[in-house]
Amino acid sequence: MPCEDSSSRIKVRVDGADRLLSFDYNKMTCSKSIGGEASYLTIVRGKQIRKIVELGLHEVLAALNISDPDDQFLLFLEWDALRTALLRYLGEDDEIDPERYQIASVQYDGETAEIVQVIRPPKAMPAIIACTLKK
Repeated sequence: MPCEDSSSRIKVRVDGADRLLSFDYNKMTCSKSIGGEASYLTIVRGKQIRKIVELGLHEVLAALNISDPDDQFLLFLEWDALRTALLRYLGEDDEIDPERYQIASVQYDGETAEIVQVIRPPKAMPAIIACTLKK
């Protein structure tokens, strides 16, 4: 799945009470759009953004009953994009790589805030460890 043009973008809308209204995530890989899975949105829509950033990936995977490794990976990308955008919005971005996760814009219309974040691919892919070596 990895290739040279694997950047992604997320647009997040939050209301004045810091509840998630919506998000739109798109991952571009080899010029093919993937992501934007609506099922994750059904879990987090309307929740306080503080609760969303505290939600672990394993909890989301279990709630959506996702067991396929490819689907788990795609959900991870979406989960990571939303979580980092919300952490940056909250000003809690000390551990977020600003070169990789870049806020493109934040707009506020008096009722809602819209955050657009671009995520660049990691500089190096993590090492692949054979399942037989994992313990």
